[in-house]
Amino acid sequence: MLVLEYQIPLNTLDSQYQHLHHARALEFLERCRLELLERIGHSSASLIEQDLYPVVTRIEVEYRREIKGGPITVSCESGEVSGKRMYIKQRILNERGKPAVEAFIECAFLQGASKRAVPVPVAVRVALEQFFHQ
Repeated sequence: MLVLEYQIPLNTLDSQYQHLHHARALEFLERCRLELLERIGHSSASLIEQDLYPVVTRIEVEYRREIKGGPITVSCESGEVSGKRMYIKQRILNERGKPAVEAFIECAFLQGASKRAVPVPVAVRVALEQFFHQ
């Protein structure tokens, strides 16, 4: 599991509701996924050098609690690969350590020239499996 801590500045909260806007929560999930790729040795930049572009194809999100200013914890809890898709389960804990967001993300790897999904590279699949099954 990958667990990262972030600080939510008070000035980034939605002025009307005084909590983090739902779209900003998705940005924190993405930061964590990009860090996951980096940690398994396949950064977004290195994939792009290979003419492979990791893209989100589906997101299922459950917003359970507000996220207010302060520290949050963002995690990639599990990951697996099936054919042309990579699946990541993620979570955000709010400033009180309570589950605020739970998400299931489906990603594909597009080949730059054709703009078509290709099988997840074997090296990415193996690295992801090793990371989550340590």
